Amino acid sequence: MGYIFKGVSPVVASVLLIAFSIAIATLVGTWAMNYTQSKVTTVKENNECLGVSVQQLEFRYDNASHEGIIRLQNSGDPIKGYRLYALNSEEQELLKEFSTGINQAEIKTFSFETKLFGVKEILVEVVGCPTVKLRLTI
Repeated sequence: MGYIFKGVSPVVASVLLIAFSIAIATLVGTWAMNYTQSKVTTVKENNECLGVSVQQLEFRYDNASHEGIIRLQNSGDPIKGYRLYALNSEEQELLKEFSTGINQAEIKTFSFETKLFGVKEILVEVVGCPTVKLRLTI
C-alpha cells in the first residue's frame, strides 16, 4: 500500500512559519524606519525655524505708482532667503525672491513694484520656514 499524505510535516510547517515571520518583520521594520525618518526630518526643520524672526522697521507703498519700500531687520537666527508677495482680495503675486541671507541683527532695505491693482497687503515669507511670515497691511 502507498502512503496517504494528510498534511504538511511539522518541520516544513515550522520552516514556513519562520519564513513568513521574517518577511513580515522586514516589511514592518522598513516601514517603521521610513516613517520615523520623515518625522525626525520634520521636527528638525521646525526646530530650525524656532529662532527665526523678522521685524518691520519701515514700510511705504504708493497705490498710484504701485511701488514700495520695505526695511527689515532680522531679530533672530540667520535667514537663508525670503520671498515678497503682494496680495489683493482675489490674487497673490510673487514680487521678488531673495536667495541672499540676512544675518542676525542685520538690516536690509529693498524696493519693489507690483502689477496688481487694489493691493491690500504685502507679505514677507522666510525661505525654509513657511510659518515665519511678516504681513504688512496697506
